[in-house]
Amino acid sequence: MTPPVPPPFEFFDHTADIGLIARGRDLPELFLNAARGLNALVLEPSASPPVTQKENIRLKSSDRDALLVQWLNELIFRLGVRRQVLWTARAFSVGDGVLVAAAEWETFDPARRRVLREVKSATYHELEIVEILGGWEARVVLDV
Repeated sequence: MTPPVPPPFEFFDHTADIGLIARGRDLPELFLNAARGLNALVLEPSASPPVTQKENIRLKSSDRDALLVQWLNELIFRLGVRRQVLWTARAFSVGDGVLVAAAEWETFDPARRRVLREVKSATYHELEIVEILGGWEARVVLDV
């Protein structure tokens, strides 16, 4: 019997904040699933595919852990300031403190989707990225 496949992301309770656990077969999938988890926490699901615009993204940080925090904080910034939501990313790579993605961004439209909760930032508190059987898992606390 094959063991059940864990979900790509899930949430855990944290005093006054919300924890996010993301998983992926490799680091790019882990980072993309972390973004999907953040979107699921912040926005109601979209009933139809949005009109998207393409804009590549490149982030650089001191290490993999800091890169995950920077990635999530970039997504929070883009939603709050630029009114952009990550729809998908292709040609996604993560390594040596650098993230590169050919991203597609949805322009946030409150008539299509509503904000479920506000997330201020991803934090370093209890941050952990570990290799697990079949891939990677990350735990990050989101300040709400």
